Amino acid sequence: MIVSGTPARAWRRKRSEALPIYRKALQINQKTLGENHPETAASYGNVARCLVAMGEKSKAARLLQQSMAGQEAARFHLVQGAGSGFDRAVAESRRFSARAGLAVLLPELNQPRNAFAHAEASLARGLL
Repeated sequence: MIVSGTPARAWRRKRSEALPIYRKALQINQKTLGENHPETAASYGNVARCLVAMGEKSKAARLLQQSMAGQEAARFHLVQGAGSGFDRAVAESRRFSARAGLAVLLPELNQPRNAFAHAEASLARGLL
């Protein structure tokens, strides 16, 4: 990855241009599909990943924490009917996990205990 110079600035500019689009998609999904829909959960993940790429890690973590209930409901709908724990784990692995995202972000925000709890819960999701 290029860390300085014009290509890096262009990359950051593209992210800053994408953020309003991701936020608008999130608003539309919230309004039309509701908080508990898998597409809304995916939209939260898109906004959070964009914020992380722009260096806004604390904003991304807050967004993921706010979306947790909806993310869990969306997860339930995605894995409903999946038979074994392995099947549920595979279904879960196809999308962004808010808990896994928090497990990565929180240590960087000096919250390692909270990060461990989210990492543990994320790993257990395939079994529940």
